[in-house]
Amino acid sequence: MESVMQQVLVTGLGETCQESLVRELEKRGHTVHVSPWGDAILDHVERIPYRGVVTGYPLPGAAFGILLSAIRSRASASRNAGLVVISDPDSVGDARRLIGRGVNRVVDGSQPVNRVVRELTALLAVAPRIVSKLPAKIALRMGDRPLSVLCQTENLSLTGMLVRGCTHCAPGARVAFRIELPDEDEPVEGIAEITRKADPLREGLQGFGARFLLFDGEGQDRFQSWLEARAGDVIHG
Repeated sequence: MESVMQQVLVTGLGETCQESLVRELEKRGHTVHVSPWGDAILDHVERIPYRGVVTGYPLPGAAFGILLSAIRSRASASRNAGLVVISDPDSVGDARRLIGRGVNRVVDGSQPVNRVVRELTALLAVAPRIVSKLPAKIALRMGDRPLSVLCQTENLSLTGMLVRGCTHCAPGARVAFRIELPDEDEPVEGIAEITRKADPLREGLQGFGARFLLFDGEGQDRFQSWLEARAGDVIHG
């Protein structure tokens, strides 16, 4: 039996694009539900925890806004779904302005369907992030000199973090981290790798993104339990 977490909803696409996309997704083991735009879609996303949603853009009238609101509603079983928009080439600019506002990825409809599959696959591989502004200590080396910097996390997931501060961290560098978790007696510590510098225009901060490589002791189990208790704060975008 297919896992519920593998279910993907596809709606609002032309027949040729839809058939190609469904075929490629099913090759990768996803259970795909295809439905034309209509009120039934709103019921689907409220009841079924889709892991991913792929939709055309724009949809008739105010349909896209209604769909987006339904997916991201607190009552929605699919509120944590990765949302990929396949946009009419003339509407790509409008669609991209919705990234970070409930939309995760936008693909120009003139691109091959494999581009859509790659974007969705990348989304499904990323652990959900939660808003969490916590004190963090980053230890690294500047040349031959050890350096310890106090920073602040902006969001966290089981696989990584976005950190405000420490602007001299270069992608590829490994750093020791220490994060103070509220309601926990001990901090979470370990090793992380810098994956990128933050984009001040898009993210509104100077800092870096990093993925966790290693947790000290039972830190990973404690961290996972702490995140699961705050699942309602998941970021969409």
